Amino acid sequence: EYLAQALRNARLYAAERERARAAEELARLRAAEAAEAAAFEAVGAALGGSLDPPALYALILAQVTRVLPCDHACVAMYDGEGVTFEATWGTPRIAPGTSFPRRALWLPEGRRAPVYVPDALALPGWFAVPPLIGAFHDRSLIAVPLRIDGRAVGSFDVSSRTPHFYTPHHLRLAARFAEHVAQALRNARLYAAERERAAAAEERAAARQEQAEEAEVLSRIGAALGESLDPERLYALILEQAGRVLPGDFAVVALYVDGWATVVAALGDPSPPAGTRLFPAGTDRVWLPDPALPLGYLPDSAAERRWRDLPPWLGADRCRSVISVPLRVDGRVLGHVSFASRVPHAYGERHLRLAGLCAERASQAVRNARLFAAEQARARAAEELVRARDDFVAAVGHELRTPLTAIVGFGELLEARWEATGDAQRRATVRKIVASAHRQRRLVDDLLLLARMDGHAMAVRRARSAIAPAIRQAAEEVRASYPGQQIDLRGPGGLVALADPARLVQVVANLLDNAAKYSPEGSPVAVAWRAEGAWAAIRVRDRGPGIPDAHRGLLFARFGRVPGSRIRAGHVGTGLGLYLSRQLARAMGGDLDLEASGSGGSTFTLRLPLAPDTPPG
Repeated sequence: EYLAQALRNARLYAAERERARAAEELARLRAAEAAEAAAFEAVGAALGGSLDPPALYALILAQVTRVLPCDHACVAMYDGEGVTFEATWGTPRIAPGTSFPRRALWLPEGRRAPVYVPDALALPGWFAVPPLIGAFHDRSLIAVPLRIDGRAVGSFDVSSRTPHFYTPHHLRLAARFAEHVAQALRNARLYAAERERAAAAEERAAARQEQAEEAEVLSRIGAALGESLDPERLYALILEQAGRVLPGDFAVVALYVDGWATVVAALGDPSPPAGTRLFPAGTDRVWLPDPALPLGYLPDSAAERRWRDLPPWLGADRCRSVISVPLRVDGRVLGHVSFASRVPHAYGERHLRLAGLCAERASQAVRNARLFAAEQARARAAEELVRARDDFVAAVGHELRTPLTAIVGFGELLEARWEATGDAQRRATVRKIVASAHRQRRLVDDLLLLARMDGHAMAVRRARSAIAPAIRQAAEEVRASYPGQQIDLRGPGGLVALADPARLVQVVANLLDNAAKYSPEGSPVAVAWRAEGAWAAIRVRDRGPGIPDAHRGLLFARFGRVPGSRIRAGHVGTGLGLYLSRQLARAMGGDLDLEASGSGGSTFTLRLPLAPDTPPG
């Protein structure tokens, strides 16, 4: 009985101990389940509130270590031919970002389910990752492939230094955590893709906005080019509009004027006023783009040895980045349009393209202004030509009528009083008729000569021509047209030139007629001739008021007449005498020019080549 009671008590005690152990195991399992639930809840909350993969990986590893015993844990990503550790836990710790070749590691990338390695030392080809070697060598390992869209992109690993450490429950936990890691990675990729799409959309919107701004700027410049021909206004508008699409602090349009790069428009603070000379054109001491290139870009002036700081861009206002575009018109560089910034490397490809387009418009403005100025000049020249021809027709009519009136008048007088006049008076009257006829013939000869010049049919005959007789003949013709005119002749009698004798008389007569016509009545005209080297020089000096410097260019122009000139009463100038005389002088191998002019009179010099063997005068 005692033995039976002892056996009964022992069985009751064993059953009680078994119930206690079961209760403890149940409590442990419930606690573990609660911890696992809390861990997965924390991970789920993190997945719903964050899209930062490194932060999520760190949080997941922290929760893993609460419910899954391990010495090390990591998230590794496959990167081409390598493996990179994105997040790690344990001691010693592998630094995030550490990479190893994929061929050097044992990886579960070909598997779909979690892989359990009970003892790494028994696995052929196992590679111990530094610093997990020696005493820190991992023996048990759970590796779960991370799959995105059916493709392994990495793995989630937990390991222990104890072999055969993990149970099937641990594998299930690792698989669940790996799902969360994959979800974090998937969310991050989706977020990154969405950000990329948003950034691309923003870039497209910004590009469309930039294109719209560029189109508006070019449209405004084009409209201004079509509406205005004022170059200064166009330059200012081009710089103003370019400033809307080109970053920078300064802009300037400079044209080459009188050998200097001269400002015609500027933008920015400080800016030089229009007309400021910047530097001599063609200098090699100032950086300028290669004329063979469409434009030049200087990213940083501090690195360019040819760069020269120009006022007012000095000190803090120094130009560091510069775009300079040549202004070309009909293949010639007439200046530059430049854009500058105080910041180095301020411009990109788009800015260079826009600067080139704006400079093209500036070149068009220069071209339009030149065409307009040329058209205005042609219009003025045409008006002046018409006015000169009208004056010429009126003058020719008067010049033709004057000698004709004298011829008719003297002829009628001679006819009416033939019997009452003596031989001397008749001869005097006939001489007056002949002089008037010569005058009219000379005018007709001038008109015919002008017509031949226009038709390129003028010809001269160069022969040995005595200077003195030709000058005396011309003086007699002029005295007949200007009764009482004093003409002083002084020069050697043996001087001979190579010239057309008739044309020589015509040129000297034109010079004398011009001198008498524009001199006060009664003032003398002096003619002097002599040899000067290989030339025969004939000088005709009057006592007129002189010719202003501003009007000297009109003297030898066709129909040219000095405004405000006072002509002797009864005479009219055609504006052809000096023009024809110079053309004839040059056709004979010489020249005609105004030698001196002042308040005391003017001196015209005719030069003709001396004939060979002419004795010195």
